[in-house]
Amino acid sequence: MRRFIAELRRRRVISSAGLYVALGWIGTELVSHLLEIFMADPAPAERIVAIVFVAGFPVWVALTYIFQRGDAGEIAIDPWSPVGEAAIGISLVVLTMLTAALYWLLIEPRAAQHVFQAPSVVYRSIAIAPFTSASGNSEREYLSDSFPDQLFLQLLHAKNLRVVEPDDVKKINNGKSSLEAAEKLGAEVLLLGAIGGEGDVIEVRMRLVDVALGTELLKVIYERKVEDLPGLVPEAARDLTRALNVNLKYPDNDPNHDGSGGSEDAWGLYLRGRVEWRKRSPEGLKAALEYFDRAVKVDPLYAMAHVGIADTYMMLSAYAMVPAVNVFPLVLEEAREALRLDPSLGEAHATLAWAHCGYEWNWAAADAEFREAIRLSPGYASAYHWQGYCLWPQGRLKESEESFRRAFEHDPLSPVIASQRAFPVFIGGRVVEAEKLIQSAMKNYPGMEPPLDIDAHMHMFLGDYPQALASLIQRKNPGLVVMAQAMSGMQEEAEEGLRRLELRARIEFVPAIELVFAYIGMGDTEKALDWLERAHAEHDVQMLWLNTASMFDSLRDEPRFQAVLEKMNFPN
Repeated sequence: MRRFIAELRRRRVISSAGLYVALGWIGTELVSHLLEIFMADPAPAERIVAIVFVAGFPVWVALTYIFQRGDAGEIAIDPWSPVGEAAIGISLVVLTMLTAALYWLLIEPRAAQHVFQAPSVVYRSIAIAPFTSASGNSEREYLSDSFPDQLFLQLLHAKNLRVVEPDDVKKINNGKSSLEAAEKLGAEVLLLGAIGGEGDVIEVRMRLVDVALGTELLKVIYERKVEDLPGLVPEAARDLTRALNVNLKYPDNDPNHDGSGGSEDAWGLYLRGRVEWRKRSPEGLKAALEYFDRAVKVDPLYAMAHVGIADTYMMLSAYAMVPAVNVFPLVLEEAREALRLDPSLGEAHATLAWAHCGYEWNWAAADAEFREAIRLSPGYASAYHWQGYCLWPQGRLKESEESFRRAFEHDPLSPVIASQRAFPVFIGGRVVEAEKLIQSAMKNYPGMEPPLDIDAHMHMFLGDYPQALASLIQRKNPGLVVMAQAMSGMQEEAEEGLRRLELRARIEFVPAIELVFAYIGMGDTEKALDWLERAHAEHDVQMLWLNTASMFDSLRDEPRFQAVLEKMNFPN
């Protein structure tokens, strides 16, 4: 061994190897910086450069050993002689084989891809169809629902790309092909997929299709072990954006989008939770909360699980299942914990912004968080939606309209967004225009709650109580029903409705704001103010209407009303 090391030194192999490492490191760093400037996703090219550098090291050492000898470093073999040329040729072959072997072992994602799209084409909209399940394993069927949902969330980070989520494709897919559904949604490309696999291996198949031409832009098959699935979602998203020729760039401090966020068990529990969360039912939200809690117990560092918990508590309050004051401290806590783990999550910033607005009435903090949410996730429709809802109570009607417009642009099939975008319009006095928006929502979502709810509120704002009664939903807004009945001269019905509401409030949670509306309708100012102070203590989301809604006009001159209004810090 000593003789061999002495020979390496004599031939200057060791010093040459050190020089190679130093120059190679400087070169790879320089190339990496250049790639980041000129490429939207430089990671694959950076990995190839690194592999060439590693594979070249043994070849460099071998060539140094062959061609140098003696202390003066004289040439042992002429490189241009037949022997020298043969040595160089063999070295190049070995370098190629080593590079290919390392690429296959370390980089190749075990996916077969065929991209047919011309590089010059840039697509601006994609519809994601629900994936089919081909596994035959009921324990894994949730992946066919959750995997495309997670792709949807990843693609929200793509710049200037409108993403239609799987639920929206499913809504209008009745009796139509997915291509027809995508065309109706105005999407340029459609993503189709299937989840299969056996044992501990999951197989994900995806096809990306040009809607107008019907041609395939991408066909890919991924095979992953179950524990490797969390890293597949961002990888698949990068492959899709490369085929679409759009830029998908996560913030530099984002640890979760490279697949390191959450173990497989936590990730799977999170996906199941999101499936339940979308149902928006008491049972669904309860099941979602259980899944998210279990995900956090499995992996406390999984930021998206904390976002799931925050969003679930927020929905429990929004649907009047629990008092806001009981759950919004938990919303704030979980959203902040998610951002501590991953400051780049636009979804968490949007949730925190809504808590600042709807619970804390901290308008400046809400503005800042909404801006950050939209910067990080420019395709996240809920960020624009909640922002719009928080702007009109402040009197910022033009800005509210613009936020609702962008929310509708990103999620045109949401009945809530389609309906609530009328809020700033009718508050601004453009009643005919607002009625057209609401009628359009009613036509597209016949019998559904959101358009009827907004129609009722608009007529309550306008003082058209008989018309409001036609749309009011008894279970959701019992106080408004009593108010509308009383204002319409239906005194007996109003008195009976108030009696039932008071009885119900004794045995279960009823938002205090509903009693406020009921007592305003019955002309009992003192009781209305008593319940208004309770509603303020509950931090009910409908307190946002206090600044602009005409339903409160009979209380506005009361000192107690003005005291509550002042506590809410409205800019106007």
